[in-house]
Amino acid sequence: MHSFSHYDALARQAATALYLYVDIETIPSQDATLIDAIRAKHNVAEPQLDAIEPDRRLKDPEKIADDLARKREKAVADNSTAIEKAEAAIEEEYRRTALDASTGHIACACVAVGTGDIYDATISCAAQFIEDAERDMLNELFGGLEQLLQDHARNAALKSLDAQGRDNTESLKLEIQRHRVVPVVVAHHAGFDIRYIWQRAIVLGVTPPSWWPVDARPWDTDRVADTMTMWAGHGNRIGLDRLCKALGLPGKQGVDGSQVWDLVRAGRINEVVSYCDDDVRRLRSVHRKMLGLPQLEIDEIEVPAEGADGEREAA
Repeated sequence: MHSFSHYDALARQAATALYLYVDIETIPSQDATLIDAIRAKHNVAEPQLDAIEPDRRLKDPEKIADDLARKREKAVADNSTAIEKAEAAIEEEYRRTALDASTGHIACACVAVGTGDIYDATISCAAQFIEDAERDMLNELFGGLEQLLQDHARNAALKSLDAQGRDNTESLKLEIQRHRVVPVVVAHHAGFDIRYIWQRAIVLGVTPPSWWPVDARPWDTDRVADTMTMWAGHGNRIGLDRLCKALGLPGKQGVDGSQVWDLVRAGRINEVVSYCDDDVRRLRSVHRKMLGLPQLEIDEIEVPAEGADGEREAA
């Protein structure tokens, strides 16, 4: 368990740290070779109906024919059941490739710096060009992060200079440098999101920011804040939805992570981005609540009236 000094340190950090909130949505592999390999593992052979023999004790031709027909019908039914089970196993294994950065892809990433608006980076082309789209998306993400951090430093510098009564260009440059800080990256299950982004960047030849905390440990609170670990403790788990509800914050409505691939495949990427945006709002609200800070107005999520979205919630 954390000591009081640990929480005191977090409170002191909150007064000065710049937090970067991150959430990603991933989809399964689009590599046809890998998909074929998964199918091959679960291949179901055709039943050899001609090899089926009747009960040798039977002598009556009509009974022999009935016995053969019954056995062949069962063989066909058993084969059909085996194919259904194999298809389910294939689908399950295939979808799990989304959780492994060596096989899956990032469909979208949503981030927010401090108390600012959410910035989205999204794949934007057909599946056959998924790696090109993902590479462009990561470049857009890292470029957007750089601009967000630069804008934050500039705004802080202008505010500082205004308070000091100075406004010359040289002073502004120095003040921006002084306010340019490495952010504390906040995520729920941070070890997944942070490492996945870094791994996909390496796979695709994209250079991540030098400060990206891929090697940060859970206790490196000056580099990373994992809301799951902050709440549940190291090695334990709690979902963001459940944690939101425990803290009196709106949980997830409608879409959940298991539906992301279905939505992307159906061309409904905007719904995935909206879902990811809302997760960043939930993440920031949870983090701020654990730091004793109020929820931001821009992070308030409208909860549908009871029964208004019943069909969608039941899906």
